[in-house]
Amino acid sequence: LAQVLRVGDMPRNRKPARSAAVVPPQNGAGASTAVVSDASKNETDLEYVKRNRGRPLAKIVHSTAHESLLSVSVTNTDHQGFVNLFAMVLVCANLRLIVENVMKYGIRVALPTESVSIQRNWQCLVCHGFMLHIFVLAWAVERYVAPIVKSDRVINGCHVLCWLSMFFIPFGVIRACNPSVSGSVVLVVFSISWTMKLISFGHTCFDIRRALARGILDQVCQDAESRKLLEGGFPRCLRLKDMMMFVAYPTLCYQLHYPRSPRVRYGHLLKRICELALCLAIQYVLIEQYITPLLENTRKYLLVEPSMNGSGDQIIHFNVLGFLERLLKLSLPNLYVWLLLFFALFHCWLNILAEVTRFADRKFYADWWNAASFGEYWQRWNLPVHHWFMRHIYSPMLRRKWSRLSAGLTVFMISGVLHEYLVVAPLQMTRPTILVMLAFLGQLPLTIITSRSLFEKHHRVIGNMIFWVVFCFSGQPMAVLVYFLLAATPNLATFGSFLSLR
Repeated sequence: LAQVLRVGDMPRNRKPARSAAVVPPQNGAGASTAVVSDASKNETDLEYVKRNRGRPLAKIVHSTAHESLLSVSVTNTDHQGFVNLFAMVLVCANLRLIVENVMKYGIRVALPTESVSIQRNWQCLVCHGFMLHIFVLAWAVERYVAPIVKSDRVINGCHVLCWLSMFFIPFGVIRACNPSVSGSVVLVVFSISWTMKLISFGHTCFDIRRALARGILDQVCQDAESRKLLEGGFPRCLRLKDMMMFVAYPTLCYQLHYPRSPRVRYGHLLKRICELALCLAIQYVLIEQYITPLLENTRKYLLVEPSMNGSGDQIIHFNVLGFLERLLKLSLPNLYVWLLLFFALFHCWLNILAEVTRFADRKFYADWWNAASFGEYWQRWNLPVHHWFMRHIYSPMLRRKWSRLSAGLTVFMISGVLHEYLVVAPLQMTRPTILVMLAFLGQLPLTIITSRSLFEKHHRVIGNMIFWVVFCFSGQPMAVLVYFLLAATPNLATFGSFLSLR
């Protein structure tokens, strides 16, 4: 094309330049003459290309086949601009919510003096100290009582008494002393987690005693360090120092040996502490400034009146659209609080414990946010609890010839009871509602349905969207609203009976 344009645009009184191939080389200077001719030709071609740049014929637009950048078949497309746009839209939308909330309610945030008051929560501190002594008692049973008694029933009975004491004594302290809600929540969380630690300790020691009695220790224990400790003698290898370290370790599963890091990284520890403090502060602001007034305004959509016939029944007026509007409005701040709770607990707090105790295995969660089914979520969300259930409930039931469905149902039921206790005890509700347990049992069919290859392998995006909608944008806000109405409305007996099967 350049040759055609060059010839067509050439002046009439000018002859075409002689190419290098036309002039044969003569003696030794032939090579240099050819190079000079090629350079002159390239310069001439560039001049002609520049001269004809504005002509349509010189501009070939469509030369090869291309796909649109947003097509699925196109890979390596940079969408960073859209990500920046969505981030800006999210920031602007939340700023609008902040301005609207301040204009409507003013500044509601105050210092949480009641939550951190020692005068209000000193009974909880005393109860924490008492629970630590239960660990010492369980260690003494296994270290000194078991070699003398040599009866599994007596030893296991002593362990069960320790478990029940660890679980129910904090509940009695909350009922009798009426501490703050935050102090009660912390006490119940420690009670549940330390009870699970005691169960793991007793179950593991029982398994060691059985393996030693049957002579199958080498087959059961695959860890070289643990087998080396057991060869030194059991229960002489059980030390009180190791038991106290197990209390502080960020794990629920008892082992004779744990991987340890070489030193404490104080810079890393300080960073995690600052992150934890920031997360707790943001959570407190969200709860006080957004969630609390939103829940208080929900009560106007629920009116309970006594029956006119004098039978003692109640008439409930329930505004469905108003309740739905509250549900959708609550979903966003509730999601923020839940994500902050995850980061504060599983990333900051557990890493603080791991750094202080030099606990090396710090995989406390997996990528649960990419879960395409409820089964994947429960396997990735809380790995310490997941490992505990698999080690002490699910796998032993399968070993005793229980079906997978029965073992899974048992795991969901126990988890539902523990979450129900975590809600009812701090709120000091008179009777359990059974709502949380029913919600957990209701997830079992969803887990079976979404665990099919249709969602986990072929359509993971759809499965992930179903998880987010059901779990975070409908399930959690609904539970918060219902429990607030049950706790804040004492005369909601009939409505509460219908919901909680009381």
